[in-house]
Amino acid sequence: TGSLLTIGGVTLSESSTGRAFTLAGTGNTTITGSIRMGTATTGTVTITSSGTTSILGAGNWNGNTTVGSLGGSNATTVVFGGASGANAGSGGAYILQSGRLILDNTGAGNNNPDRISNAQTLTVGAGSFVFRGSDVANSTETIGAIANAQGSGQGGGITVSFGGTNFATLTAASLSVTTGRGSILVNGLNLGQNSGTTSVGKLILTTAPTLAGITAPLSTGINSAAQNTQIVPWLVGESTVTTGGLGTATGTANTFLTYEPNTGLRPLNPTDEFSNNGFSGTQPNVYITANTSAASNQNINSLVINGGNLSIADGATVTNQVGSILFASSNAIAPAGTTGAL
Repeated sequence: TGSLLTIGGVTLSESSTGRAFTLAGTGNTTITGSIRMGTATTGTVTITSSGTTSILGAGNWNGNTTVGSLGGSNATTVVFGGASGANAGSGGAYILQSGRLILDNTGAGNNNPDRISNAQTLTVGAGSFVFRGSDVANSTETIGAIANAQGSGQGGGITVSFGGTNFATLTAASLSVTTGRGSILVNGLNLGQNSGTTSVGKLILTTAPTLAGITAPLSTGINSAAQNTQIVPWLVGESTVTTGGLGTATGTANTFLTYEPNTGLRPLNPTDEFSNNGFSGTQPNVYITANTSAASNQNINSLVINGGNLSIADGATVTNQVGSILFASSNAIAPAGTTGAL
């Protein structure tokens, strides 16, 4: 426990037996050297300390890296930063149980395109992963598959942020969300805005996700002519609610996401790309901001509740083809009488 701990470097093992490095307690830590394997083939790193752990050396360890603790606070922050902070190990996963794991390219001379091995996977529990692009140049990073956690908490997220007027592109092998494990919030200022290369963050997936819905997304961004743009089931995002509004990074979900190969994941604009307080069009994405009634059977793609109740008349059924429902407020879905169904 203390205000600052500085470590020159860590060797996990000098024998064939892998060891575990655990950093707990309270206070900030700076690791100026490398975390490396020694002669062992695997080793694990667990950081649960309340404070910021900055890894500034070029490390190489094969094994799981756990950030935060199950059910813990979000006070744990692990940063790969500076010019060299990285882990070249190709085995294991980054398990985000709470807190944040940040790849930080900000600052002159700190734009490192390979802070995490391309093969290492990311398991998102209640923790968050942040890719910060350089404020002086364009930034890229490639990682392995992303998945939500089993037994590692839920409600975490992924943020991609650009610096200056540059672009920041995070490429992952894939992103999968298993039902029953909690969703993942994917956000970032101007996330997936368009296929341009200035003032935009992108999350590109080598294996594109399966989309559900009617209208394919556009590489030019918002499609105000369609209220039934395809979405990625079980992922949530956030966007400015005004017409033409783009992705934000407040940490509060208020929309679903679509995916286009050139732009990556993009939040649907709540005003332009949903049927608001009604059921217009064919299988629309529906956004409820005021008390709304479904007087007859309705076939929808997805549903966001954010400021109003949805009442379903007796004998009427609202069929959600994808099954994605986001409660962004404390409002409810309920039958008007006794037999309305969702």
